Amino acid sequence: MTKTAIAALALRLADEGRLDLDAPEPGAPYTLRQLLRHTAGLPDYGALPAYRRAVEAGETPWSDRTVLRRTRAHRLLFAPDGGWRYSNVGYLLARRRLEERTGHALGDALAGLLLRPLGLRATRLAETARDMADLLLPPPFPYHPGWVFHGTLIGPVREAALFLHRLLEPGFLSADGLAALLSSHRLADGEAGPPWHAPGYGLGAMTGEWRTQAGLCVGVVGHGAAGPGSRGATFRLAKGARSVTVCAVCAEPGPDPQLGVLEAARPHL
Repeated sequence: MTKTAIAALALRLADEGRLDLDAPEPGAPYTLRQLLRHTAGLPDYGALPAYRRAVEAGETPWSDRTVLRRTRAHRLLFAPDGGWRYSNVGYLLARRRLEERTGHALGDALAGLLLRPLGLRATRLAETARDMADLLLPPPFPYHPGWVFHGTLIGPVREAALFLHRLLEPGFLSADGLAALLSSHRLADGEAGPPWHAPGYGLGAMTGEWRTQAGLCVGVVGHGAAGPGSRGATFRLAKGARSVTVCAVCAEPGPDPQLGVLEAARPHL
């Protein structure tokens, strides 16, 4: 849920008049909104062989400069808003922009402006490999969270569900902010896979519908997660006036946590 939290922090600052999501980023042709929607045209680092080798070898995380150089971030894959490409590089740049605007490191900014106001007491930004080793499903090798360059929030599973539930309730974000969070770029069905139907990506959140083999169709908002040793999914599912928010986490390899969310939510809908 870290991308959703970063987008929510940006929207909160925009609500307060402290940030313009549509102003071009310094020295770049894209805006913060485009970074948050993955429509800026930036590449990603996840598939780089050098990245995977360095992570598994327990090396020190790369500097921002190294990430941008190795991904050739100066060469956009398409003109801003001319396509969609999931990019952790874009969220690294968004993180730095928010840290600059708030004057705080991301963990402190999220805690003070987002997590604590939403009533989350244990969720925090992971800073060290020891933080990751203490998880219920720790990575299979010493893993430094700095390899997720935009940051990794950790905390109780219950607080992940509470975060999304309270964020989407009217009142925390302005009506315009909440609408921006949910206003999505439509993706091809094949880009998301089952159980997705009509998937889209808003600001730090997947949106669309899920369908079951029994024919149940529900609206969904949330985000998945994947990393060494585990996968997770946190989504709000809605059918008419009823909704339920569920977080599911499983070891890797294991069942699809999205399907676990769907199964857990179905009796309530």
